[in-house]
Amino acid sequence: MALAPCGLDCSLCALYQAANDLEKAALLVPWFRRQGWIQPGDGATEIMAKGPFCMGCLGDRRVQWSGDCAIRSCCTDERHLPHCGVCADFPCARLEQWARGADHHAQALAKLRAIGNRLD
Repeated sequence: MALAPCGLDCSLCALYQAANDLEKAALLVPWFRRQGWIQPGDGATEIMAKGPFCMGCLGDRRVQWSGDCAIRSCCTDERHLPHCGVCADFPCARLEQWARGADHHAQALAKLRAIGNRLD
């Protein structure tokens, strides 16, 4: 598992895997086409050639999907923590608001809560 500060498992993300996994790159084709990031005739191999798109929040900062993430900045840059689950302010308002934005975000917050419960 490649645990991001917010609790997402980067290793499950198609953007994280796309440069090395043809099936994951294929999942991105419709979205990349809608965004205009690939040409109409391009497919998974072109996506793979353009990647990597993200090396995870703890990876190379030049290759991050959301390089301006406030959660990552707070957790890793300001507080020097591996993830939000070990923060004295967990769960903070910023993380809870983010978790309300999507089901997989809510699952990530739940994962951090579970990790915190094991540490108590």
